[in-house]
Parts: sequence; structure tokens; C-alpha cells
Amino acid sequence: MRNFLKSKLVIVGIFMQGAAFAQGFKFCGTDEAQRLVFKEHPELELEYLQREEEAIIRDKREAASNYAEARATNVVRIIPVVFHIIHQYGPENLSDAKIKESIEVMNEDFRKQNPDSGQTIALYKPLMADCEIEFRLATIDPNGNCTNGIERFYSWETNNGGESAKFNQWPQNKYLNIWVVKKMGPSHLSAAAYSYLPGTAPGGGDGIICLYDYVGTNSGNSHTLSHEVGHWLNLKHTWGSGNQPNVACGDDNVSDTPITKGSSLVCNLNLAACNPPTIENVQNFMDYSFCTTMFTSGQKARMNAALLSIVAGRSNLSTSSNLLATGTAAAPTLCAADFVSNNFNNIVCEDGLVSFSDVSYNGTVTSRTWTFPGGTLNPPSQQGDSTITVKYLTAGVYDVGLSATNTISTVNTTKNQYITVLPNVASYNTNSYTESFETALLPNADWEVKSPDGGNFTWQQFSTAGASGAASAFIENYSADSADVDELISPTVNVQNIGSSYLKFKFAFRKKTSADNDALKVFVSSDCGKSWSLRKTITGASLATVATPSTQYFIPTAIQWKQDSASIASVINKTNVRFKFQFISGGGNNIYLDDINLIGTTGINSLVNTSPVFTLYPNPAKETTRLNFYLNAKSAVDIELVDLLGKSIEHLASEKNQLEPGNHQYEINSDKRMAPGVYFVKLQVNSIRSIKKLVIN
Repeated sequence: MRNFLKSKLVIVGIFMQGAAFAQGFKFCGTDEAQRLVFKEHPELELEYLQREEEAIIRDKREAASNYAEARATNVVRIIPVVFHIIHQYGPENLSDAKIKESIEVMNEDFRKQNPDSGQTIALYKPLMADCEIEFRLATIDPNGNCTNGIERFYSWETNNGGESAKFNQWPQNKYLNIWVVKKMGPSHLSAAAYSYLPGTAPGGGDGIICLYDYVGTNSGNSHTLSHEVGHWLNLKHTWGSGNQPNVACGDDNVSDTPITKGSSLVCNLNLAACNPPTIENVQNFMDYSFCTTMFTSGQKARMNAALLSIVAGRSNLSTSSNLLATGTAAAPTLCAADFVSNNFNNIVCEDGLVSFSDVSYNGTVTSRTWTFPGGTLNPPSQQGDSTITVKYLTAGVYDVGLSATNTISTVNTTKNQYITVLPNVASYNTNSYTESFETALLPNADWEVKSPDGGNFTWQQFSTAGASGAASAFIENYSADSADVDELISPTVNVQNIGSSYLKFKFAFRKKTSADNDALKVFVSSDCGKSWSLRKTITGASLATVATPSTQYFIPTAIQWKQDSASIASVINKTNVRFKFQFISGGGNNIYLDDINLIGTTGINSLVNTSPVFTLYPNPAKETTRLNFYLNAKSAVDIELVDLLGKSIEHLASEKNQLEPGNHQYEINSDKRMAPGVYFVKLQVNSIRSIKKLVIN
């Protein structure tokens, strides 16, 4: 049974407990994932099996001591830890408190301090081990910078947990890397978490990847990371190789754990299914029962032996030099001020409330000072509290700062342009709204562009292809990475004035291959963008406006556009509405967007031909700004500039002007006579009027 050179090992560890089992426990992706790793890197399998054979021989020779040097007493080995949170701002974006909670649970389990250790049955209590292994969040990153041991990445890969979601591995000989995701990918659908035994991980994947709801003190799942750290430190399941219990009796090559069949779903403390019929250690953290409470002394020896081995750099982890380098040698010190808000986009309407929480790195803050220009404290918040609530009364973009102090040092941070406050009066209050992207680059004073994952290719103006005019918005998806997420966000619109329950738009897209899985989503917000509601998703054949895929750079012709619409009935009576177009790359070709419109009683054809949107750039302006608009047909145009009281200041063009089709541009305040303040620009094309706020600083 212990001749491992004659057997295949499955080294990926999988752990699921409690309710997860009740939903069905499948083993379909895990053995295959390890098989593929060994197929690509057979040398890893051979090296591991050779090391395991040597360990078995040594174990037999030194059975009494069982790796005597690894079982030295009063030697607590500290392991620096970094958590990589892969998220899309959902529940998987765990709080710092939840991460720290998981560290506490791991330390309790490995130091025999877990509250449920007293439930261990009498037979195994003498074998319970204080493994003398502790875990600490790193306070210094690989570049020598201050860190709290938690980094966050916005990525669609949180829905595809596996090797591709293991972003930015920190050196494996200095840190234990733990990745947290929302869902596992196709190869690991039945896994709550998995790890690799030392020296068997493919490049960049040494560590643990875990579902977010198996981190911390969740009911039935609290020991998940302890189980996976066991694998990471060379422990197998109590029944030996393979991930599935209740199949065959096996041996984990630990001297004080019996031959085991393994338990799942139930906590059978009298299980004795193997020969000799010894009561199995189902309460072992490396079992699948949901009543696990302990590691044995033999497992302690095996894990500490891994920490003494140069394999995968484990022996460097707890050295004095590495603990100093990772900031885990002593109590953490205050090294950086930081804070977070309770607002996903940091965008509110006027009179809106935003809460800020101090998450300064590492040391205990004894006093703090907040700065929040443009806002006022909202009682009962106090200036020195760790969490404050601020009310913003006036539209604008504002900085937020924090100065944090303890007995040793003071650290400061200011996040520039952190909060955007939008006016309660919508930018567009007319009976229609259109955007054809003809006259301004993106982003501009109207349209906001966001790339949450930090990709290099995002929404921009394409000046030589449009659905009706000369230009459109597009993403050079041809060159983008798969799973890139990019957002195009509208200005605020008073939908109540329009009365339409549908947002219409045109798009053009072509696949590169039939397997591409790109998506265009439409969202709506009625609180200035603080929260969003999904109204439309277009994928697959519905997204492709050209039937045949092509690897040639896609620029649409006039017949390669499609019109679609999204219901906005949920906000039909709202006065401050924004729209968001989100594109998720799935490997396809370029995407184009044009002729976005909300119409009431006016037909679409007349609207597109007579009432284009106009832009003001720059806005706000220090002095001169430019008004740009595009006409598809000869039209009567009137342009008027008024102040806050509605007093007319200037007519840039009278209603008798019949302007020709094409681009038109007017300069405002070129003579610099306008005083700083807020004005309104009114553009009327035939019988349709548009109004936009202009700020002169």
C-alpha cells in the first residue's frame, strides 16, 4: 500500500462540508485537473513520488520519533500570508474583518485552541497536537512597501475559479498565497477550495484558492482553510490518495492515523469500516466530516517536516530574515492611512450621504482627523470616529483625506476627486434624449468611461464608422484580453419628461471564432449611479451583427448594424436617471455603439434627423468652452445662453438660422466677460429643445 512509486496520486485537495454536501458532492473536475498537470509536467509527479518514498522509508526507520527534528517542542513556526480577493464588488469582495477572522480560525486550529477541540472523542484526545504553526498577515509586500496582507482585483475571473484566477502570486518561498473567488470554474465545479502538495503546483499557482463563503467562521465551513493548509504542508486526506471518501480504505502515510475509509455528510464517530476495524479519526481536519476538531502528532510532524524542506521554498518561510522582510516578526505597526466608503461608485446625488471607514494598515489607531471638503458631518458621526457619515449638498467632485495617529507615528492619505456629487436637476430635462457620438471624444463632459479591471482597451470615439452619422463609440476588443470589463455611463436624464419606457440603441459586433462569448449589458440607475439595475443582456448569436466570424479587424458597414432596446419601465417616473453600457470581452472582435435615444411622442426618424445631442467641452471651464453638435439635415437652430435666474445673456444663433447638415461649433465666453458661476445653454433644433448646465470657474 505504501509503494507510492507504483501508484498514481491525486494531489489537488478539495474540501466541502455541511450544507455543501447536501447540494451534491461531485468529483468530476479535480482528478482531471491534476492529471493534466502531471501530463504536462511528468517530472513533477516523479519528483513528488520519489520524495514521498524517501519520507516513508525514513518514517519506518524513525517510527518512534517520526521526524524528530520536525517535532521539536517550543518552536513556533510563523507563516506570512497574503490574501488575493478576486471580485466584481459582490459578496465575494470580503471585508478586511472577515479575512482577519479566517486567520484567527486557522491559528486556533493549528495551535489546538479551537473551541470545538473539547468535543474530540476520548480515543483520539491523546493524539491531538498543538502543531506549533501560526499564520500572520504580511505587513510588507514583495517590493518592500507597506501592506495589510490583503489585495483586491476586479475581474470576471472570480466566476471562473482555477489557475487563471490566481493573480499576482507573491513569492512562494516568502508567503502563503490564498486566492478568494465567487465561483469555481468548469474544472473545479465540485470544489469549495483546493491546494497542491509542495513542489507539484504549476507555475504561478502555489497556494490555496477558495470560495468566498468558505472563509471565516461560516457554519459548517470554518475549517476549510485549515484543511487546505494541511495539503499545502504535505498532508493528504485521511484515507490517502484520491479526493472521494466512502469508496475504498486507504492510508495517508501518517503513523498515528488509522487505515481509513473516510466520512462525509454525517459525523459517524463509531465508523470502523476498514481492516483492522479501528475506530476512524473522522474528526481529523483532513477528513470530510463536518465535525472536524484536530490534527494528530504525526500530522504535525509531517507538516513541520515540510516547513524544514527546501521543496517549493517552504524552509524559508519562517526564517528570521523572512519574517523581518514580510513584516511578521513582531507586532504590526501603523504604516499607512487608508479608508473605504460604503458607496460602490463613490457617486451620489446632491443631499446624498456617504460613510467612510478607517482601514489604516496594521497598527492600532488612537486618534484620527478626517477632511472632506464640500461635505458636512451628519450626526451622530464625530470627527475622530473610525466611521463617519458625510452629507454632500452641492454638485461637484471632492477630495477626501484621513490622518491617523498612534503613540509611535502619524500617517496621512488624501484620495483626490474621490466623491462625485451630481445635481438633483438632471443634465437633460427635455422631452427626448439622443446621443450619436459625433462631436466629442470619449470620455467627455457628458459620458463617463470606466475600466474596472484596468484593461488597456476601453470605450472611445470611432470617427469613421457610425450607424447614421460619421462616428460611434467603440472598444478595440480585437486586441483586448478575454474577460476585460468596460463601462460607458450616460449623463443624468429626466425620464419623467420623456415618458418612454424603452431605451433604444444600435450596435455592431462580429465574432472572431464561433466559440467567442462576449456580452453587452445595459443597466439603469435612478440614484445618480450609486446603484444599478440590469435591464438587458445580449450575448452569442444575438450580439453578432455579422453571421460569420472573422479574424480580420472589424469595422462595420452601413448594413452591419442592429437596433435593440431595453425596458426602463422601472424608472419611468424618475427625474434623475443614468444608463450604463457594460461590455465583457469574450475573445471576439470589435464592438460599436451608436444612436442611443429615449423618445416620447416624437418618432425615431424625425428625432435622429432633427435633434442631435450637443456637447460642451471643457465643462467646467476656466474661461472659454466650445459647444458642438451635428445635424443630419438642414435645420432651424436657436442657441441661447441664460443665467441661473433664467435671464438671457446671449443668442449664439437665432431661430431664423438655417444650418446645413454636418458638424457645428460655437465658442462660449471667448471674450472672457462671463463671471464665474452656473449657466445654462439652450439648443433648439426645429421644435426640439435641449438644455445643459455650464460651469465657469
